[in-house]
Parts: sequence; structure tokens; C-alpha cells
Amino acid sequence: MADLVIEKVNEVYLKITTEPHIEYELRDRFTFEAPNAKFMPQYRKRNWNGEIHLFDMRSKRIYIGLLDKIVAFCESAGYTYSFENNKFYGLPFEVNEFVSKGGVKDYMNAITHLEPREYQIDAVYDALRYNRKLLISPTASGKSFMI
Repeated sequence: MADLVIEKVNEVYLKITTEPHIEYELRDRFTFEAPNAKFMPQYRKRNWNGEIHLFDMRSKRIYIGLLDKIVAFCESAGYTYSFENNKFYGLPFEVNEFVSKGGVKDYMNAITHLEPREYQIDAVYDALRYNRKLLISPTASGKSFMI
């Protein structure tokens, strides 16, 4: 049996079933300090330590956009993982084989008079192929065009 069983709860969250010590490792790996937390009333009253935990220990949920980071965590720590099918939402990691890069380029050329740049074609192709992607792109890079 795998150390981590990853199941898609819905289009936003994954549920991870694992041993308690691995849950603590996940919580620690996916924790960051909130910017300017020391100025917030909750922090000043000592009701909050200023940390944001992306892995919820109570519900065992984490955002689905972090799936590649979870897989990298498993590989770096030497844990095995498996994906469990959800009858409503499918597997957490799906690849749409019907999307081609040439087809995306042709479509983008057909909907506008602008010539798409290679990184724009790659971004749209990846989003369509994997059914979801997080796009971090600088100002004036054509994010609206990609959307």
C-alpha cells in the first residue's frame, strides 16, 4: 500500500489519506508566514502565530493546484503515493490526449489578428492538456489573450 493516497474531493481540493507523522510533515512543508502578520490584531493578542497552513490537518484537504508540489514532496522524502478515483470528479491527475499544440496555435491564430508568442501557446496548451494550470506571468505578457 502507498504511503499517501490522494483523492480529488472536488475541483478545488484534494484529500490525502496517510499516517499522522506524514500529515505533520505535509503541514510543515505547506506552511508560510503571512506578510505583515506582526501588525495584525490577532497576532498582537497572541491568538494567532502568523502562519498560514495550506494543508488542513482536520479535514486532510489541500488545494488541487499544489498536486505537482505534493508529488515532488513524496519523491524527495521517499514516500510512495497513489491516486484514488472519485466517481464524480475522476482522478486528481488527468491528461487530455486530444489536445495538440498545433491545434492550439491554429485556434489562437483564428480568433485574433495578433500573432501569439510561443510562451502564450505553451501556456494555453498546458492548461487545456492538464485541465487546469496556475499561470504566473508578468505585466504586459498577454494574460488576457491567453485566457
